[in-house]
Amino acid sequence: MKRSATRAGFTLIELLVVMAIIAILIGLLLPAVQKVREAANNMKCKNNMKQIGLALHNYENNYGKAPSWGYYIVNVSAQNTEQGHSALTQLLPFLEQNNLADTIDLNLGWKTGTNAAVQYQREVKMFVCPSAPSDRTNQVDGVTDYAPTIGASNVLVTCSQLPLSVSPGQAHNGMLGAWDYANNINLKRNVKFSDVKDGLSNTICFGETAGKPNVWYKGRTNNTAFANYGWYNMLVAEYPITRYDTSVPSPLPVGTYEPPPGCGGSINAANGAGLYSFHLGGVNILWGDGSVRYLRSTVDAQNLIGMVLRSDGYQFVDE
Repeated sequence: MKRSATRAGFTLIELLVVMAIIAILIGLLLPAVQKVREAANNMKCKNNMKQIGLALHNYENNYGKAPSWGYYIVNVSAQNTEQGHSALTQLLPFLEQNNLADTIDLNLGWKTGTNAAVQYQREVKMFVCPSAPSDRTNQVDGVTDYAPTIGASNVLVTCSQLPLSVSPGQAHNGMLGAWDYANNINLKRNVKFSDVKDGLSNTICFGETAGKPNVWYKGRTNNTAFANYGWYNMLVAEYPITRYDTSVPSPLPVGTYEPPPGCGGSINAANGAGLYSFHLGGVNILWGDGSVRYLRSTVDAQNLIGMVLRSDGYQFVDE
């Protein structure tokens, strides 16, 4: 009587072939999964900015002016030095954050008196881009990946080769604030929508400056952190948009906060005083009309300055 041959299982070669096929499939699927995840994160990031834009317009409807990028304390004292409130703090009541807003006294510095530090440790999810890293160095306070674009640095003006004044300059000629040069006092004044002569749809209001308090340069951090970088502090928008020498190797040396100035780039170069995101090839921008658009990192200085300044008379070419 013949006995039929039976197989106990797969041979080693068959197992290796199956494992190789599975590895190839995973290798093909993983980028697709990551791409879908980033698309979802980018959509959430844009929605965050749209909510800020809606709050900005509700603020303007209520007060007849846009919030200033930095709310200086009226009675400046040693205690209140550099303790001004951010535009985001001023927008809290219009972002359904009334409970948090009610704990903050705008007449006092953000760490003075009843403005206890504990409320600033609150994370406001709307201020955080999900594409940005979640592990941030030495960060106790709630972060923000969005900040007002207050104006253009002299470096950006020079790189643009446009006939714009560098004295007193364009540093506070963005949409959410202006320096009162006429009276030469250390106060900001609010801007009305009617002051935006270039048009709300042509002027940047907020931009991504993601990753802080960590210092980021060309996709790499150097284990250095900015101090007091929370959503509450007006210093989140202290510096006008500038341009950097991007030939410097990345990462920057430990203890260095930004690369030298130069005409290399302003977008996704460094997050010190440039627009910066963790999206591929550009950043999300909130415009004065409340719309959110994607701005490529290849935009030149001339076009960028036309977007940043509110009444320079130069229109950008949409790429």
